[in-house]
Amino acid sequence: MTPDRYVVPLPWDSDFLGFEVARLVPQRLGSSELAMCLTQLWKDGTRLVYWGSDPGDVESQTAATANQGLLVDKKTVFVRELHGFVPCAPERYATHSLPEDGWSDVLARLALQIGQYSRFHLDNHFSPETWQRLYCTWMQNSINRAIADDVLVIRDSGLIVALVTVRAKERTGEIGLLGVHESHRGAGLGRALVDAAMRWFLDRRLSSVRVVTQDANRPACKLYEACGFVVDSVENYYHFWNPLNDPV
Repeated sequence: MTPDRYVVPLPWDSDFLGFEVARLVPQRLGSSELAMCLTQLWKDGTRLVYWGSDPGDVESQTAATANQGLLVDKKTVFVRELHGFVPCAPERYATHSLPEDGWSDVLARLALQIGQYSRFHLDNHFSPETWQRLYCTWMQNSINRAIADDVLVIRDSGLIVALVTVRAKERTGEIGLLGVHESHRGAGLGRALVDAAMRWFLDRRLSSVRVVTQDANRPACKLYEACGFVVDSVENYYHFWNPLNDPV
Protein backbone atom coordinates (compact mmCIF):
# COMPACT_ATOMS: atom_id res chain seq x y z
CA MET A 1 0.00 0.00 0.00
CA THR A 2 1.20 3.52 -0.83
CA PRO A 3 0.12 5.91 1.97
CA ASP A 4 0.06 8.94 -0.37
CA ARG A 5 -2.67 7.26 -2.37
CA TYR A 6 -5.03 7.51 0.59
CA VAL A 7 -4.18 11.03 1.73
CA VAL A 8 -5.93 14.25 0.70
CA PRO A 9 -4.15 17.49 1.73
CA LEU A 10 -6.47 20.15 3.14
CA PRO A 11 -5.01 23.56 2.24
CA TRP A 12 -7.91 25.65 3.63
CA ASP A 13 -7.80 23.92 7.02
CA SER A 14 -4.00 24.12 7.05
CA ASP A 15 -4.00 27.85 6.28
CA PHE A 16 -6.71 28.58 8.83
CA LEU A 17 -5.14 26.56 11.66
CA GLY A 18 -1.55 27.41 10.85
CA PHE A 19 -0.27 23.84 10.53
CA GLU A 20 -0.56 20.93 8.10
CA VAL A 21 -3.89 19.09 8.05
CA ALA A 22 -4.86 16.12 5.87
CA ARG A 23 -7.71 13.66 5.45
CA LEU A 24 -7.69 9.91 4.86
CA VAL A 25 -10.14 8.86 2.14
CA PRO A 26 -10.69 5.08 2.48
CA GLN A 27 -13.58 4.40 4.83
CA ARG A 28 -12.04 1.07 5.77
CA LEU A 29 -8.48 0.49 6.95
CA GLY A 30 -6.76 -2.13 9.08
CA SER A 31 -4.55 -1.21 12.03
CA SER A 32 -1.27 -1.74 10.16
CA GLU A 33 -2.48 0.23 7.12
CA LEU A 34 -3.68 3.11 9.27
CA ALA A 35 -0.46 3.11 11.28
CA MET A 36 1.60 3.22 8.06
CA CYS A 37 -0.36 6.22 6.77
CA LEU A 38 -0.08 8.11 10.05
CA THR A 39 3.62 7.37 10.48
CA GLN A 40 4.36 8.78 7.04
CA LEU A 41 2.20 11.84 7.65
CA TRP A 42 3.91 12.55 10.98
CA LYS A 43 7.30 12.29 9.25
CA ASP A 44 6.10 14.75 6.58
CA GLY A 45 5.17 17.28 9.25
CA THR A 46 1.39 16.84 9.25
CA ARG A 47 -0.05 17.72 12.62
CA LEU A 48 -3.72 16.69 12.33
CA VAL A 49 -5.47 13.99 10.29
CA TYR A 50 -9.23 13.54 9.79
CA TRP A 51 -10.73 10.15 9.02
CA GLY A 52 -14.37 9.44 8.17
CA SER A 53 -14.65 5.68 8.72
CA ASP A 54 -17.31 3.03 8.18
CA PRO A 55 -19.03 2.57 11.56
CA GLY A 56 -20.14 -0.93 10.56
CA ASP A 57 -16.60 -2.15 9.91
CA VAL A 58 -15.26 -3.55 13.18
CA GLU A 59 -11.67 -3.74 11.90
CA SER A 60 -11.65 -0.03 11.06
CA GLN A 61 -13.02 0.96 14.46
CA THR A 62 -10.45 -1.24 16.18
CA ALA A 63 -7.73 0.32 14.02
CA ALA A 64 -8.80 3.84 15.01
CA THR A 65 -8.67 2.99 18.72
CA ALA A 66 -5.32 1.22 18.39
CA ASN A 67 -3.84 4.30 16.71
CA GLN A 68 -5.10 6.77 19.35
CA GLY A 69 -7.92 8.12 17.22
CA LEU A 70 -10.30 10.53 18.92
CA LEU A 71 -13.93 9.90 17.93
CA VAL A 72 -15.26 13.45 17.57
CA ASP A 73 -18.37 13.02 15.43
CA LYS A 74 -20.84 10.62 13.92
CA LYS A 75 -21.26 12.54 10.69
CA THR A 76 -24.84 12.00 9.51
CA VAL A 77 -26.08 12.83 6.02
CA PHE A 78 -29.83 13.38 5.57
CA VAL A 79 -31.51 13.47 2.16
CA ARG A 80 -34.99 13.87 0.71
CA GLU A 81 -36.58 14.30 -2.68
CA LEU A 82 -38.22 17.61 -3.50
CA HIS A 83 -41.06 15.91 -5.37
CA GLY A 84 -44.20 15.99 -3.26
CA PHE A 85 -42.87 18.61 -0.85
CA VAL A 86 -45.46 19.79 1.66
CA PRO A 87 -44.56 22.58 4.13
CA CYS A 88 -44.10 21.28 7.67
CA ALA A 89 -44.48 24.64 9.48
CA PRO A 90 -47.26 27.24 9.68
CA GLU A 91 -46.76 30.10 7.24
CA ARG A 92 -46.54 32.75 9.95
CA TYR A 93 -42.79 33.27 9.72
CA ALA A 94 -41.51 35.53 6.97
CA THR A 95 -38.05 34.69 5.62
CA HIS A 96 -35.84 37.16 3.82
CA SER A 97 -32.59 36.98 1.91
CA LEU A 98 -29.73 38.54 3.87
CA PRO A 99 -27.58 41.13 2.05
CA GLU A 100 -23.93 40.23 1.54
CA ASP A 101 -22.91 43.02 3.93
CA GLY A 102 -25.24 41.78 6.65
CA TRP A 103 -22.60 40.61 9.14
CA SER A 104 -23.37 41.57 12.74
CA ASP A 105 -22.61 40.61 16.32
CA VAL A 106 -26.00 38.87 16.44
CA LEU A 107 -24.89 36.54 13.66
CA ALA A 108 -21.59 35.94 15.42
CA ARG A 109 -23.45 34.77 18.51
CA LEU A 110 -25.71 32.58 16.38
CA ALA A 111 -22.66 31.04 14.71
CA LEU A 112 -21.28 30.03 18.11
CA GLN A 113 -24.61 28.47 19.08
CA ILE A 114 -24.59 26.44 15.85
CA GLY A 115 -21.03 25.28 16.58
CA GLN A 116 -21.82 23.79 19.99
CA TYR A 117 -22.08 20.26 18.55
CA SER A 118 -19.18 20.53 16.13
CA ARG A 119 -16.18 18.19 16.24
CA PHE A 120 -13.92 21.20 16.62
CA HIS A 121 -15.74 22.15 19.81
CA LEU A 122 -15.72 18.58 21.14
CA ASP A 123 -12.02 18.04 20.45
CA ASN A 124 -10.20 19.46 23.47
CA HIS A 125 -7.03 19.85 21.44
CA PHE A 126 -8.63 23.03 20.10
CA SER A 127 -8.90 26.07 22.30
CA PRO A 128 -12.34 27.71 22.56
CA GLU A 129 -10.95 30.67 20.61
CA THR A 130 -10.01 28.39 17.68
CA TRP A 131 -13.36 26.69 17.15
CA GLN A 132 -15.23 29.94 17.75
CA ARG A 133 -13.12 31.71 15.14
CA LEU A 134 -13.76 28.83 12.75
CA TYR A 135 -17.55 29.08 13.03
CA CYS A 136 -17.54 32.87 12.75
CA THR A 137 -15.44 32.52 9.60
CA TRP A 138 -17.87 29.91 8.25
CA MET A 139 -20.75 32.28 8.91
CA GLN A 140 -18.94 35.24 7.32
CA ASN A 141 -18.02 33.21 4.24
CA SER A 142 -21.65 32.14 3.88
CA ILE A 143 -22.94 35.70 4.16
CA ASN A 144 -20.49 37.01 1.57
CA ARG A 145 -21.59 34.13 -0.70
CA ALA A 146 -18.15 32.49 -0.86
CA ILE A 147 -19.53 29.09 0.25
CA ALA A 148 -23.31 29.66 0.01
CA ASP A 149 -25.63 30.87 -2.73
CA ASP A 150 -28.05 32.54 -0.35
CA VAL A 151 -28.72 33.16 3.34
CA LEU A 152 -32.35 33.13 4.51
CA VAL A 153 -33.23 34.75 7.83
CA ILE A 154 -36.20 35.24 10.13
CA ARG A 155 -36.42 38.48 12.12
CA ASP A 156 -38.24 39.43 15.29
CA SER A 157 -38.55 43.15 16.06
CA GLY A 158 -35.95 43.79 13.39
CA LEU A 159 -33.34 41.40 14.85
CA ILE A 160 -32.27 38.15 13.18
CA VAL A 161 -33.38 35.21 15.32
CA ALA A 162 -33.00 32.30 12.87
CA LEU A 163 -30.92 31.55 9.79
CA VAL A 164 -30.31 28.92 7.13
CA THR A 165 -27.71 28.91 4.34
CA VAL A 166 -28.47 27.26 1.01
CA ARG A 167 -26.55 26.23 -2.05
CA ALA A 168 -27.35 24.57 -5.38
CA LYS A 169 -24.89 21.94 -6.56
CA GLU A 170 -25.92 20.51 -9.93
CA ARG A 171 -29.40 19.05 -9.32
CA THR A 172 -29.04 18.86 -5.52
CA GLY A 173 -29.78 21.53 -2.94
CA GLU A 174 -27.54 21.72 0.10
CA ILE A 175 -28.43 23.11 3.51
CA GLY A 176 -25.30 24.39 5.26
CA LEU A 177 -25.70 26.29 8.51
CA LEU A 178 -29.08 26.26 10.24
CA GLY A 179 -29.69 27.83 13.61
CA VAL A 180 -32.32 29.39 15.83
CA HIS A 181 -31.35 31.79 18.59
CA GLU A 182 -31.74 30.11 21.98
CA SER A 183 -34.32 32.72 23.05
CA HIS A 184 -36.65 31.66 20.21
CA ARG A 185 -36.36 27.87 20.24
CA GLY A 186 -39.44 25.70 20.53
CA ALA A 187 -41.60 28.04 18.45
CA GLY A 188 -41.34 26.23 15.11
CA LEU A 189 -38.68 28.45 13.54
CA GLY A 190 -36.50 25.47 12.63
CA ARG A 191 -39.26 23.98 10.53
CA ALA A 192 -39.93 27.37 8.99
CA LEU A 193 -36.28 27.58 7.93
CA VAL A 194 -36.40 24.13 6.35
CA ASP A 195 -39.58 25.10 4.48
CA ALA A 196 -37.94 28.30 3.23
CA ALA A 197 -34.91 26.35 2.04
CA MET A 198 -37.12 23.81 0.26
CA ARG A 199 -38.97 26.57 -1.56
CA TRP A 200 -35.65 28.13 -2.56
CA PHE A 201 -34.57 24.78 -4.04
CA LEU A 202 -37.90 24.28 -5.82
CA ASP A 203 -37.66 27.73 -7.40
CA ARG A 204 -34.39 26.56 -8.99
CA ARG A 205 -35.94 23.27 -10.12
CA LEU A 206 -33.63 21.07 -8.12
CA SER A 207 -34.57 17.45 -7.53
CA SER A 208 -33.26 16.58 -4.07
CA VAL A 209 -31.85 18.06 -0.87
CA ARG A 210 -28.84 17.06 1.23
CA VAL A 211 -27.78 18.19 4.69
CA VAL A 212 -24.93 17.07 6.93
CA THR A 213 -25.21 17.23 10.71
CA GLN A 214 -23.87 15.56 13.83
CA ASP A 215 -25.61 12.54 15.33
CA ALA A 216 -25.04 14.14 18.74
CA ASN A 217 -27.14 17.11 17.62
CA ARG A 218 -30.41 15.35 18.35
CA PRO A 219 -32.59 18.48 17.92
CA ALA A 220 -31.28 18.91 14.35
CA CYS A 221 -31.69 15.21 13.53
CA LYS A 222 -35.25 15.20 14.84
CA LEU A 223 -36.02 18.36 12.86
CA TYR A 224 -34.91 16.85 9.55
CA GLU A 225 -36.71 13.58 10.25
CA ALA A 226 -39.90 15.51 11.03
CA CYS A 227 -39.53 17.34 7.70
CA GLY A 228 -39.35 14.11 5.69
CA PHE A 229 -35.59 13.58 5.48
CA VAL A 230 -34.04 10.13 5.82
CA VAL A 231 -30.53 9.09 6.80
CA ASP A 232 -28.41 8.43 3.73
CA SER A 233 -25.08 7.66 5.42
CA VAL A 234 -23.19 7.80 8.70
CA GLU A 235 -19.44 8.08 9.24
CA ASN A 236 -17.50 7.75 12.46
CA TYR A 237 -15.23 10.77 12.25
CA TYR A 238 -11.85 10.58 13.98
CA HIS A 239 -9.10 13.10 14.65
CA PHE A 240 -5.52 11.87 14.88
CA TRP A 241 -2.97 14.25 16.35
CA ASN A 242 0.76 14.10 15.80
CA PRO A 243 2.04 12.92 19.22
CA LEU A 244 5.03 15.29 19.00
CA ASN A 245 2.86 18.43 19.02
CA ASP A 246 0.87 20.28 21.67
CA PRO A 247 -2.81 21.32 21.58
CA VAL A 248 -3.78 24.54 19.78
